[in-house]
Amino acid sequence: MEHKYIFVSIISDVCSLAVFNCVASFTEKVLLNISWKRSVSEAASKGKMMQIELDLVRTLLLHLEAECYGHVITQIILPEWTDDQITYHIWYLGEAGYISVRIHTLPDCTNPLKQRMVYSIDGLNLIGHEFAEDTRCQLRWANIKSIASDLDVDGLRYIRSIASAYIDAHLSRELHVVPDLYQ
Repeated sequence: MEHKYIFVSIISDVCSLAVFNCVASFTEKVLLNISWKRSVSEAASKGKMMQIELDLVRTLLLHLEAECYGHVITQIILPEWTDDQITYHIWYLGEAGYISVRIHTLPDCTNPLKQRMVYSIDGLNLIGHEFAEDTRCQLRWANIKSIASDLDVDGLRYIRSIASAYIDAHLSRELHVVPDLYQ
């Protein structure tokens, strides 16, 4: 049985249509159109949810800030992270509003029971730029992570709040500004 899948691939700001022919024989009826989000929620219900790696979040945002100016990115390779980790974090950053990304799921041509995700990243959104700027300095990032560890928090929204408070406190000390407690 032969299946044809059509998707739009965006490379270097040029849209092109590509057709993938996947040949698969089935002894059982197989549902191929399982959405990636459903797969993620099923994995979470089975305790197999991928963890958010804050260092990878920071690395991706700094990488995209440097590389994504004026063109679309469709692949990121970071030797210390797996493709699955990178792809999941790109999805996560898109859902959180840090980056502008389009995500498509396609059946894996080698195993039709699996889905693979392809993405095209247009760039960082305002919140992504702010996070990259707030965590750019390695020493500041280490201090922010240390504070988060002391407070036993690891969610991205908490890290963003800690980064903002850390910078505000540092600026207040440097500028000798007394905070207005009655705001």
